[in-house]
Amino acid sequence: MDTVNTLVFRNLSDGTDVVVVVERLLVAGFTGRDADAVAHHVSELADIGVPVPENTPVLFQPPPKLVRQTQALPVVCDNTSGEVEPVIVKWDDRLYLTIGSDHTDRTLETSDLAASKAACIHPIGLTCIALDDVEDWDSLTLTSAVDGGMTEYQRGRIDVLLPAETIIEFVAREAGDLRNGDVVFLGTISTIGNIRPSKDFTASITNGTWSLDLHYSVVDMSSRGGAPLDKPELEFFAVEDIEWTLIPGGVDGQSERLLSVDTSTGIATRMLRFEPGTDTTVLGVLRHDFWEEVYILEGELHDLTLDKVFRAGTYASRPPGMPHGPWKSASGCVTFEARYPVV
Repeated sequence: MDTVNTLVFRNLSDGTDVVVVVERLLVAGFTGRDADAVAHHVSELADIGVPVPENTPVLFQPPPKLVRQTQALPVVCDNTSGEVEPVIVKWDDRLYLTIGSDHTDRTLETSDLAASKAACIHPIGLTCIALDDVEDWDSLTLTSAVDGGMTEYQRGRIDVLLPAETIIEFVAREAGDLRNGDVVFLGTISTIGNIRPSKDFTASITNGTWSLDLHYSVVDMSSRGGAPLDKPELEFFAVEDIEWTLIPGGVDGQSERLLSVDTSTGIATRMLRFEPGTDTTVLGVLRHDFWEEVYILEGELHDLTLDKVFRAGTYASRPPGMPHGPWKSASGCVTFEARYPVV
Protein backbone atom coordinates (compact mmCIF):
# COMPACT_ATOMS: atom_id res chain seq x y z
CA MET A 1 0.00 0.00 0.00
CA ASP A 2 1.41 3.39 -1.02
CA THR A 3 0.68 6.37 1.22
CA VAL A 4 1.07 9.58 -0.76
CA ASN A 5 0.32 13.24 -0.33
CA THR A 6 -0.51 14.86 -3.65
CA LEU A 7 -0.84 18.60 -4.26
CA VAL A 8 -2.27 20.13 -7.44
CA PHE A 9 -1.41 23.75 -8.23
CA ARG A 10 -2.68 25.93 -11.05
CA ASN A 11 0.47 27.50 -12.52
CA LEU A 12 -0.08 31.22 -13.06
CA SER A 13 2.84 31.25 -15.50
CA ASP A 14 1.06 29.21 -18.19
CA GLY A 15 -2.33 28.10 -16.82
CA THR A 16 -1.37 24.42 -16.57
CA ASP A 17 -1.65 22.15 -13.52
CA VAL A 18 1.46 21.21 -11.56
CA VAL A 19 0.92 17.87 -9.81
CA VAL A 20 3.33 17.36 -6.90
CA VAL A 21 3.80 14.23 -4.81
CA VAL A 22 5.24 15.51 -1.52
CA GLU A 23 8.44 13.85 -0.36
CA ARG A 24 9.67 16.27 2.32
CA LEU A 25 8.24 19.20 4.26
CA LEU A 26 11.04 21.58 5.24
CA VAL A 27 10.25 24.59 7.45
CA ALA A 28 12.92 27.27 7.79
CA GLY A 29 12.69 29.57 10.79
CA PHE A 30 14.36 32.76 11.97
CA THR A 31 15.19 33.71 8.38
CA GLY A 32 15.13 37.48 8.79
CA ARG A 33 17.63 39.45 6.73
CA ASP A 34 18.48 41.86 9.58
CA ALA A 35 20.61 39.91 12.06
CA ASP A 36 19.96 42.42 14.85
CA ALA A 37 16.20 42.16 14.36
CA VAL A 38 16.39 38.36 14.45
CA ALA A 39 18.41 38.49 17.66
CA HIS A 40 15.84 40.85 19.19
CA HIS A 41 13.02 38.48 18.21
CA VAL A 42 14.87 35.52 19.72
CA SER A 43 15.25 37.50 22.95
CA GLU A 44 11.52 38.32 22.98
CA LEU A 45 10.65 34.64 22.61
CA ALA A 46 13.02 33.68 25.40
CA ASP A 47 11.30 36.20 27.67
CA ILE A 48 7.96 34.39 27.25
CA GLY A 49 9.45 30.96 27.79
CA VAL A 50 9.96 29.77 24.21
CA PRO A 51 13.11 27.65 23.88
CA VAL A 52 15.22 29.48 21.33
CA PRO A 53 18.03 28.20 19.11
CA GLU A 54 21.64 29.09 19.67
CA ASN A 55 22.18 29.65 15.96
CA THR A 56 19.87 30.96 13.25
CA PRO A 57 18.35 30.22 10.79
CA VAL A 58 16.96 26.87 11.90
CA LEU A 59 15.33 24.06 9.96
CA PHE A 60 12.44 21.84 11.02
CA GLN A 61 11.29 18.72 9.15
CA PRO A 62 7.67 17.92 10.11
CA PRO A 63 6.02 14.87 8.53
CA PRO A 64 5.28 15.53 4.82
CA LYS A 65 1.63 14.53 5.30
CA LEU A 66 1.10 17.77 7.22
CA VAL A 67 1.22 20.02 4.17
CA ARG A 68 -2.27 20.11 2.71
CA GLN A 69 -4.52 22.12 0.41
CA THR A 70 -7.48 22.53 2.71
CA GLN A 71 -9.95 25.17 3.83
CA ALA A 72 -10.79 23.43 7.11
CA LEU A 73 -7.96 23.00 9.60
CA PRO A 74 -8.74 20.84 12.65
CA VAL A 75 -6.71 21.55 15.80
CA VAL A 76 -6.76 20.07 19.31
CA CYS A 77 -5.73 23.24 21.15
CA ASP A 78 -7.43 26.63 21.33
CA ASN A 79 -4.09 28.47 21.23
CA THR A 80 -2.95 28.07 17.62
CA SER A 81 -2.32 30.64 14.93
CA GLY A 82 -1.13 30.94 11.35
CA GLU A 83 1.44 33.11 9.65
CA VAL A 84 1.89 33.91 5.97
CA GLU A 85 4.96 32.39 4.33
CA PRO A 86 6.43 32.17 0.85
CA VAL A 87 6.86 28.51 -0.06
CA ILE A 88 9.16 26.97 -2.64
CA VAL A 89 8.09 23.69 -4.26
CA LYS A 90 10.37 21.59 -6.44
CA TRP A 91 8.83 19.34 -9.07
CA ASP A 92 10.03 18.02 -12.41
CA ASP A 93 13.36 19.72 -11.65
CA ARG A 94 11.74 23.16 -11.59
CA LEU A 95 11.15 25.51 -8.67
CA TYR A 96 7.77 27.13 -8.05
CA LEU A 97 6.62 29.81 -5.61
CA THR A 98 3.37 29.37 -3.73
CA ILE A 99 1.91 30.54 -0.42
CA GLY A 100 1.51 28.71 2.87
CA SER A 101 0.82 29.15 6.56
CA ASP A 102 3.11 27.73 9.22
CA HIS A 103 0.17 27.12 11.56
CA THR A 104 1.61 26.51 15.03
CA ASP A 105 0.48 25.28 18.44
CA ARG A 106 1.56 28.27 20.53
CA THR A 107 1.20 26.46 23.86
CA LEU A 108 3.43 23.60 22.75
CA GLU A 109 5.83 26.13 21.25
CA THR A 110 6.83 27.27 24.75
CA SER A 111 8.29 23.84 25.54
CA ASP A 112 9.31 22.28 22.21
CA LEU A 113 9.70 24.26 18.99
CA ALA A 114 10.08 21.21 16.75
CA ALA A 115 7.03 19.51 18.25
CA SER A 116 4.94 22.66 17.77
CA LYS A 117 5.79 22.64 14.05
CA ALA A 118 4.57 19.03 13.81
CA ALA A 119 1.36 19.57 15.78
CA CYS A 120 -0.72 21.24 13.06
CA ILE A 121 -1.49 20.94 9.37
CA HIS A 122 0.44 23.44 7.24
CA PRO A 123 -2.13 24.80 4.75
CA ILE A 124 -0.81 25.67 1.30
CA GLY A 125 -2.30 27.54 -1.64
CA LEU A 126 -3.94 26.27 -4.81
CA THR A 127 -1.87 28.36 -7.21
CA CYS A 128 1.83 28.75 -7.91
CA ILE A 129 4.14 30.59 -10.26
CA ALA A 130 7.42 29.42 -11.76
CA LEU A 131 10.22 30.94 -9.70
CA ASP A 132 12.00 31.99 -12.89
CA ASP A 133 8.98 34.15 -13.72
CA VAL A 134 9.10 36.08 -10.42
CA GLU A 135 10.64 39.44 -11.24
CA ASP A 136 12.01 41.76 -8.56
CA TRP A 137 11.70 39.30 -5.66
CA ASP A 138 12.29 41.97 -3.01
CA SER A 139 9.20 43.92 -4.09
CA LEU A 140 6.78 41.10 -3.24
CA THR A 141 4.27 42.01 -0.52
CA LEU A 142 3.06 39.57 2.13
CA THR A 143 -0.24 40.17 3.93
CA SER A 144 -2.53 38.26 6.25
CA ALA A 145 -5.79 38.95 8.04
CA VAL A 146 -7.98 37.34 10.70
CA ASP A 147 -11.55 37.79 11.99
CA GLY A 148 -13.11 37.01 8.62
CA GLY A 149 -10.57 39.17 6.83
CA MET A 150 -11.60 42.26 8.80
CA THR A 151 -8.46 42.59 10.94
CA GLU A 152 -5.07 42.97 9.29
CA TYR A 153 -2.59 40.66 11.00
CA GLN A 154 0.58 40.96 8.93
CA ARG A 155 1.84 43.28 6.20
CA GLY A 156 5.32 43.75 4.83
CA ARG A 157 7.70 43.26 1.96
CA ILE A 158 9.48 40.00 1.46
CA ASP A 159 12.83 41.78 1.58
CA VAL A 160 12.80 41.54 5.40
CA LEU A 161 13.56 37.84 4.83
CA LEU A 162 16.78 36.41 3.46
CA PRO A 163 16.74 36.01 -0.34
CA ALA A 164 15.15 32.78 -1.52
CA GLU A 165 18.42 31.45 -2.92
CA THR A 166 20.14 32.04 0.43
CA ILE A 167 17.47 30.11 2.31
CA ILE A 168 17.61 27.30 -0.26
CA GLU A 169 21.39 27.10 0.18
CA PHE A 170 20.89 26.90 3.96
CA VAL A 171 18.31 24.12 3.56
CA ALA A 172 20.70 22.24 1.26
CA ARG A 173 23.45 22.42 3.88
CA GLU A 174 21.12 21.12 6.58
CA ALA A 175 19.08 18.52 4.66
CA GLY A 176 20.79 17.97 1.33
CA ASP A 177 20.03 19.43 -2.07
CA LEU A 178 16.40 20.02 -2.91
CA ARG A 179 14.79 17.13 -4.74
CA ASN A 180 11.50 16.65 -6.54
CA GLY A 181 8.64 16.65 -4.05
CA ASP A 182 10.28 19.04 -1.55
CA VAL A 183 8.06 21.75 -0.06
CA VAL A 184 10.06 24.49 1.67
CA PHE A 185 8.53 27.15 3.92
CA LEU A 186 10.86 30.18 3.87
CA GLY A 187 9.86 32.07 7.02
CA THR A 188 7.47 34.87 7.89
CA ILE A 189 7.19 38.56 8.74
CA SER A 190 6.21 40.26 11.99
CA THR A 191 2.62 40.42 13.17
CA ILE A 192 0.75 43.66 13.76
CA GLY A 193 0.38 43.51 17.53
CA ASN A 194 0.74 40.30 19.50
CA ILE A 195 0.64 36.76 18.09
CA ARG A 196 -2.90 35.59 18.80
CA PRO A 197 -5.28 32.78 17.85
CA SER A 198 -8.09 33.21 15.37
CA LYS A 199 -10.88 31.07 13.94
CA ASP A 200 -9.83 31.87 10.36
CA PHE A 201 -6.82 33.03 8.38
CA THR A 202 -6.51 34.80 5.03
CA ALA A 203 -3.21 35.59 3.34
CA SER A 204 -1.69 36.68 0.04
CA ILE A 205 1.62 37.24 -1.73
CA THR A 206 1.46 39.74 -4.57
CA ASN A 207 3.53 41.97 -6.84
CA GLY A 208 0.52 43.94 -8.08
CA THR A 209 0.23 41.90 -11.28
CA TRP A 210 -0.47 38.44 -9.87
CA SER A 211 -1.49 37.18 -6.45
CA LEU A 212 -1.05 33.90 -4.59
CA ASP A 213 -3.90 33.53 -2.09
CA LEU A 214 -4.76 31.34 0.88
CA HIS A 215 -7.79 31.05 3.15
CA TYR A 216 -8.84 28.52 5.76
CA SER A 217 -10.98 28.18 8.86
CA VAL A 218 -9.77 26.69 12.14
CA VAL A 219 -11.89 23.97 13.77
CA ASP A 220 -11.12 23.45 17.48
CA MET A 221 -11.66 19.76 18.18
CA SER A 222 -10.58 19.95 21.84
CA SER A 223 -14.01 20.97 23.12
CA ARG A 224 -16.08 18.77 20.82
CA GLY A 225 -17.61 15.45 21.70
CA GLY A 226 -20.42 13.12 20.81
CA ALA A 227 -21.26 11.67 17.43
CA PRO A 228 -20.03 13.80 14.50
CA LEU A 229 -22.93 12.74 12.29
CA ASP A 230 -26.71 12.89 12.49
CA LYS A 231 -27.77 9.98 10.28
CA PRO A 232 -30.91 7.84 10.47
CA GLU A 233 -31.00 4.40 12.03
CA LEU A 234 -31.33 1.90 9.18
CA GLU A 235 -31.39 -1.89 9.29
CA PHE A 236 -30.15 -3.88 6.30
CA PHE A 237 -32.12 -3.15 3.14
CA ALA A 238 -31.65 -3.75 -0.56
CA VAL A 239 -29.83 -0.79 -2.09
CA GLU A 240 -31.70 -1.46 -5.33
CA ASP A 241 -34.76 -0.05 -3.55
CA ILE A 242 -33.19 3.39 -3.93
CA GLU A 243 -33.35 4.89 -7.41
CA TRP A 244 -30.34 6.30 -9.19
CA THR A 245 -30.70 10.09 -9.47
CA LEU A 246 -28.78 12.70 -11.43
CA ILE A 247 -26.18 14.62 -9.44
CA PRO A 248 -26.81 18.37 -9.12
CA GLY A 249 -23.88 20.12 -10.77
CA GLY A 250 -22.60 16.84 -12.18
CA VAL A 251 -22.10 15.76 -15.79
CA ASP A 252 -24.00 13.54 -18.19
CA GLY A 253 -23.48 9.89 -17.30
CA GLN A 254 -23.10 10.45 -13.54
CA SER A 255 -25.78 9.42 -11.05
CA GLU A 256 -25.97 8.54 -7.37
CA ARG A 257 -27.85 6.42 -4.83
CA LEU A 258 -28.15 8.35 -1.58
CA LEU A 259 -28.07 5.64 1.10
CA SER A 260 -28.14 7.94 4.14
CA VAL A 261 -27.79 11.67 4.67
CA ASP A 262 -26.52 13.68 7.64
CA THR A 263 -29.32 16.16 8.27
CA SER A 264 -27.03 18.71 9.93
CA THR A 265 -24.52 18.99 7.07
CA GLY A 266 -26.17 17.38 4.05
CA ILE A 267 -23.18 15.05 3.69
CA ALA A 268 -24.28 11.67 2.35
CA THR A 269 -23.14 8.08 2.21
CA ARG A 270 -23.81 7.07 -1.36
CA MET A 271 -23.12 4.91 -4.37
CA LEU A 272 -21.81 6.77 -7.43
CA ARG A 273 -22.26 5.48 -10.98
CA PHE A 274 -20.35 6.45 -14.12
CA GLU A 275 -21.93 5.28 -17.36
CA PRO A 276 -19.46 4.04 -20.03
CA GLY A 277 -17.76 7.02 -21.65
CA THR A 278 -18.44 9.45 -18.78
CA ASP A 279 -15.96 12.35 -18.73
CA THR A 280 -15.83 14.86 -15.84
CA THR A 281 -13.11 17.08 -17.35
CA VAL A 282 -15.41 20.13 -17.25
CA LEU A 283 -15.59 19.83 -13.44
CA GLY A 284 -11.82 20.12 -13.09
CA VAL A 285 -9.87 18.94 -10.04
CA LEU A 286 -12.18 18.35 -7.06
CA ARG A 287 -11.53 19.19 -3.40
CA HIS A 288 -13.98 18.71 -0.51
CA ASP A 289 -14.23 20.27 2.94
CA PHE A 290 -15.13 16.86 4.39
CA TRP A 291 -13.52 13.43 4.74
CA GLU A 292 -14.28 10.90 2.05
CA GLU A 293 -13.64 7.16 1.74
CA VAL A 294 -14.22 5.52 -1.63
CA TYR A 295 -14.27 1.85 -2.67
CA ILE A 296 -14.61 0.89 -6.33
CA LEU A 297 -17.21 -1.86 -6.61
CA GLU A 298 -17.29 -2.31 -10.38
CA GLY A 299 -15.44 -1.08 -13.45
CA GLU A 300 -12.62 1.43 -13.54
CA LEU A 301 -11.80 5.14 -13.28
CA HIS A 302 -9.03 7.01 -15.05
CA ASP A 303 -7.73 9.96 -12.98
CA LEU A 304 -6.68 12.43 -15.68
CA THR A 305 -4.52 14.53 -13.35
CA LEU A 306 -2.48 11.60 -12.06
CA ASP A 307 -2.86 9.69 -15.37
CA LYS A 308 -3.62 6.52 -13.41
CA VAL A 309 -6.39 3.96 -13.81
CA PHE A 310 -8.03 2.61 -10.64
CA ARG A 311 -10.08 -0.59 -10.84
CA ALA A 312 -12.63 -2.60 -8.86
CA GLY A 313 -11.33 -3.67 -5.47
CA THR A 314 -9.30 -0.51 -4.81
CA TYR A 315 -9.89 2.00 -2.00
CA ALA A 316 -9.08 5.65 -1.31
CA SER A 317 -9.16 7.76 1.87
CA ARG A 318 -9.31 11.49 1.20
CA PRO A 319 -8.85 14.09 3.94
CA PRO A 320 -10.40 17.53 3.46
CA GLY A 321 -8.69 19.42 0.66
CA MET A 322 -7.13 16.40 -1.06
CA PRO A 323 -7.24 16.93 -4.85
CA HIS A 324 -8.73 14.20 -7.05
CA GLY A 325 -9.99 13.87 -10.59
CA PRO A 326 -11.16 14.82 -13.10
CA TRP A 327 -12.16 11.38 -14.30
CA LYS A 328 -12.94 9.38 -17.40
CA SER A 329 -14.52 5.93 -17.35
CA ALA A 330 -14.39 4.10 -20.65
CA SER A 331 -16.18 0.98 -19.46
CA GLY A 332 -18.27 2.47 -16.65
CA CYS A 333 -17.80 2.35 -12.87
CA VAL A 334 -19.72 2.06 -9.58
CA THR A 335 -18.26 3.23 -6.27
CA PHE A 336 -19.32 3.23 -2.63
CA GLU A 337 -18.56 6.46 -0.75
CA ALA A 338 -18.65 7.21 2.97
CA ARG A 339 -18.36 10.90 3.77
CA TYR A 340 -18.16 12.67 7.09
CA PRO A 341 -17.44 16.23 8.19
CA VAL A 342 -14.42 17.55 10.05
CA VAL A 343 -16.60 18.10 13.13
